[in-house]
Amino acid sequence: MKRIIELLSEKNSYLEKFFDLNADWLSKLTKDDFSDLERFRESREDILNIVKHLDFLLEAKMDSLNPVVVTLDEKSIVNDLLEKKDNLVRGILNQDIDIMSIIESAKSKIIVELKELQKGRKGISSYKSFQRKETVDEEA
Repeated sequence: MKRIIELLSEKNSYLEKFFDLNADWLSKLTKDDFSDLERFRESREDILNIVKHLDFLLEAKMDSLNPVVVTLDEKSIVNDLLEKKDNLVRGILNQDIDIMSIIESAKSKIIVELKELQKGRKGISSYKSFQRKETVDEEA
């Protein structure tokens, strides 16, 4: 049971890192700073891969656990760790919703700007098509 508690604690620490990473990037994104967005995605992916690995280890330990030998103190510790994990996951989900909202808003803004640019180009090309191609004979 000791190893399960260690793994749950380690998982929570990585979820905290994920939460902190999201918080840092939320602050950055609210200032319209989208630089290094790929690095942000990769950092999140790295943490999620570690969490998946810890889940795999936890599952293996849980399969071999004899519930009869688990003490009330251990159950209490596990419950506290699971509650902390649930709170972190809820917080991360809320952050992800905010991040997606900011990114979607920026994407929509870029699309509008591109459409305006395209309209401007059409206007310029229309102007060019109305220019006379003939030269005026000044001698006549």
